[in-house]
Amino acid sequence: TLIGVLVMMFTIDPILAAVAFVTVPASVVLMKQIGGRARPRFMSQWRYTGALNGQAEEVFTGHAIVKSFGRQADVEQRFSADNEELYHASYSAQFMASLIMPVMVFMGNVQFILIAVVGGLRIASGSLTVGEMQALIQYARQFSMPLSHLASMAATFQSGIASLERVLELVDADEESAE
Repeated sequence: TLIGVLVMMFTIDPILAAVAFVTVPASVVLMKQIGGRARPRFMSQWRYTGALNGQAEEVFTGHAIVKSFGRQADVEQRFSADNEELYHASYSAQFMASLIMPVMVFMGNVQFILIAVVGGLRIASGSLTVGEMQALIQYARQFSMPLSHLASMAATFQSGIASLERVLELVDADEESAE
C-alpha cells in the first residue's frame, strides 16, 4: 500500500524520503492549475456541442420549411460557423487537458534527479549504500504512481464536471411558456 511504501522510504533514509516527497505538492498544484484552466474550455466545448445539436435537430424537423423558404444556404452557413467554433473550443480543451500527463512525467523526472543528486552525495559520504539508493528510487516511483494515475483521469474528470454544470444549467433554467 501507499503508506507501506512511505514507511519503507523513511525507514531506509528519511532525508531522501523527504526529498522524494517535495515534488508531490508541486505536482498537485500544477495538476490543479492545468485542470482549472481546462474546465472552462470543456464548458465551452459542451456549450457549442449543445448548440450544434439543437441546430441540427431544428433543421432536421423543419427541413420542409427551410427548403420552401430557400433558407438552406443560411442554415448551412450558420451550421458551418457553429461547427468551426466547436472545433476551436474542442481543440483548446483537449490541448489543455493533454498537458497534464507530460507535466506529471516531468515532475517524476525532477523527483528522480533530486533523489539521484542527493542520494549520490549521501553514497559518496558513506551514509547510504547503492542498494538502499536503488530501493528508494523504486519506492519513490511507487509512491508517485497513484498521483500519475489520478492525473491521467483529470481530463475526463474536468470534462465530466463541465457536463454536470451544463446539466445543472438545464435543470435550473426557467420553464418556457406554452406560447
